[in-house]
Amino acid sequence: AFLCSTLTPSALTYDLAERHCKELEVASVGGWTLPSEEQARALMKSEKLPKASIWLTAPDDAAGVRAPLFDLKARRGKVAKRSQRAAQAVCVRSGPPPVPGE
Repeated sequence: AFLCSTLTPSALTYDLAERHCKELEVASVGGWTLPSEEQARALMKSEKLPKASIWLTAPDDAAGVRAPLFDLKARRGKVAKRSQRAAQAVCVRSGPPPVPGE
């Protein structure tokens, strides 16, 4: 199980999307990341997000130039330059919701 944040209002570069998730706090809870492809497919099936392209978390390629994204409308993965504002960010957090005060 995982929690999902709202989609950013506009497309970001990969590095900005990754930073957005790392810095995100919802109800004082951090630990957010970009989704894996498996999580993106689950979000697509849930139809909770608009049909957009979202960045995925993944190890950098050798040159650090490209990063993966998932097109929720076309229902498939793609690759884009990290420096392009090619996709929006949605952040995920694994596990159950935290209990306040813990």
